[in-house]
Formats: sequence, C-alpha cells, structure tokens
Amino acid sequence: MNRALTVFFLMLFFTIVKAQNIVDTSKTVLPQKVKQKFINTIYVRALPLCVFTGANYLKDKISQNIELGKSFGIMDVGVALGRNALRRDTAHNGTTYMEAKVSMEIAQYGIFSNEMVVGAGYVFDSKNFLMLELSYTIYGQFWKRLGMGITTGFYDFSGNTTDNSRNTFGLFCRYGLSRPDANTLLNLPRGRRLMQAHHR
Repeated sequence: MNRALTVFFLMLFFTIVKAQNIVDTSKTVLPQKVKQKFINTIYVRALPLCVFTGANYLKDKISQNIELGKSFGIMDVGVALGRNALRRDTAHNGTTYMEAKVSMEIAQYGIFSNEMVVGAGYVFDSKNFLMLELSYTIYGQFWKRLGMGITTGFYDFSGNTTDNSRNTFGLFCRYGLSRPDANTLLNLPRGRRLMQAHHR
C-alpha cells in the first residue's frame, strides 16, 4: 500500500507540472478560464531531508515527505504523504504517515518569506498514531515557480498509552505559484518592490 500511494503521488506531481507548463506556454490549450486558474493554483512541496533532534541512529532520525495541495493567496492547503524514519523501530511501529497541512505566509521581504505551518495526521500501523505539527519555514522564491527553503519545528506523536515529541530541522522545495507581494499577515512587501525597481 505504501508503494502504491508513493507512485500515485509521484504520477500526480508530474501530471501537474506538465499541465502547468502547457498553460504557461499556450493559452489556447485551456480556453476555459476556471480550469486554467485551478491548475495554476496547484502546488507541490517536497521534503527530501528532515532530521529529528535527540540521540538515535541516523536511520531513525530522518523524515521525508511529498505534499500536494492548492494555494489560496498567502496560504497553502494540502495533504502530505511521508515517513518519519527510514526503518521501523524496535517495537516494529510503522513509519508511513498521511498529514493534512496548512502553510501560511507571515512576512515577506524581497524573494524571501517566513511561513507558519500547522498539520495533523495519522501514522499507519503505529501505537503513537496521532501526529501533530507546528513548524516555521524560511522560503526563497528563486525562480518563477520553483523555490527552496529551510524548516524547523515541533512534532508530537501520541497514542492511547504512550507519546513522543521531537524537534526537527530540514530542507524543502516548492513548485507552484509565487507568493503575492502585499498580502502577508505583517504586510512587508517593500523588499520585493525595491528589487523590482532596481532591475528596471
């Protein structure tokens, strides 16, 4: 099941990227305005490397996921499929999880922005099945649709009788709409405007 879910997410990712490229290069391919907007608001986030703090073997500290969702201005709402370790623990608990996530931009200066991420998910075949996340990112929109960033945050795993809390540090990339200029919570668009004026 885990492999099937991973293959499904990867196929969906490449389909979205291909569709967005078609929209960008030829407006006649999708004449319906509503469909064109919907495809352009789909985003993909990949977290290839995230490390949990604390004493443990490296295989038990690395987390990875891929996230698909829709952008609503300063907010990304999506579903992530991932694993919280590269192998099962000594109690043979599962590592694969599915998580609903909301990422909201708090502040922006130039091509860089700061996000707050809140998530809740389920860890399959694990006694600590409930997964909660609160994290923050520093994200750079280095290309038109592609950006990279760092993330740090807090994860809580809990079950009926046990729980486990961890801090994380990681690297991620995002493919989708660039962030709007003046719609952040703290409303700090001056940096990007100065950069645009400098390049003119």
